[in-house]
Amino acid sequence: MRYIWMLLAAVLSGPVVAQGYLVKGLSQFSASEQAMLRAWLDSGEAAMHRLLGPLPFVTHIHLYPRRGAEPVPWAHTWKGARKSLHLYVDTDFGANDFTHDWTLYHEWSHLALPYLGEQHRWWAEGFASYMQYHLMEQVGVLRGSAEGQLQRRWRQYQHYFHSNEPLGVQAQSLIQQGQYPPAYWAGAQYFIRVQQRLPHKDLMSLVAKYTREHYNAAHGLKNVLEILDRLAGKPVFSNTYRQMTEG
Repeated sequence: MRYIWMLLAAVLSGPVVAQGYLVKGLSQFSASEQAMLRAWLDSGEAAMHRLLGPLPFVTHIHLYPRRGAEPVPWAHTWKGARKSLHLYVDTDFGANDFTHDWTLYHEWSHLALPYLGEQHRWWAEGFASYMQYHLMEQVGVLRGSAEGQLQRRWRQYQHYFHSNEPLGVQAQSLIQQGQYPPAYWAGAQYFIRVQQRLPHKDLMSLVAKYTREHYNAAHGLKNVLEILDRLAGKPVFSNTYRQMTEG
């Protein structure tokens, strides 16, 4: 009996390994909250697995309690030696609220590609914004298709882009001004355009192959684009990037 209680204490207070991720911080929450949070993370990880297959690393998830106006008031991703998600969660919200919230899907999407530097943030955030809707589609919380929702978001913020500068240049400038949503959805347009130019291939399948086979091989955006071009069989990633940054 003493061993059972010691084992239970270790499970509740220590890191928990489940389906390719390690979660820390659960001991700060009640038993019912822990169950809700685990189910939420399991659902997100399962969607990642369906979309990309198994990731070539363990995802370290850190949970922190924080009150806010939404289930996840703050979150960020770390792409160091340990790939990690840091999620600040308000458990006054229920399981359905967490499942429908976009934040987990967005942050987990970031881990599919390596860190590429602040100067390419519009592109990286565009990818995470693009992929989050495909994850939400996997979970079944979208009304309509991922592509339809992405275009709806773009129409919502399109009025921010009115100069003759390339869209990527305008998006990066908006990030520097703290105007994040329009920049993110402009970045998502890059991936929408790439998919439109690959009518017989699925962009997310190419990303999945990149993540599984080339994640540690590329350093810098230029190399990432070159690898994706090879997987696509034509320079669609590099050409689209040039069009969106050079005109």
